[in-house]
Amino acid sequence: WIDGPDKGNICKTEYADGMAAESRKENARLIAAAPDLLEALADLYIASEVTPTILPVLQKAEAAIAKAIRGRTA
Repeated sequence: WIDGPDKGNICKTEYADGMAAESRKENARLIAAAPDLLEALADLYIASEVTPTILPVLQKAEAAIAKAIRGRTA
């Protein structure tokens, strides 16, 4: 099990064919961190000023947020 931020269990790691134990642990940690990563990305997206330089990055962030929330890109 991987502990979440409140020390509650978030993700149970199990054997996957061909996947090393360390890779399973890394994937589980990423899954456990996903809600915090999404919140941070959304906050950055909202706080960013649109400039020609940052626009492509904001578009990528918008697509990633949409994919996480709705399962598809914007």
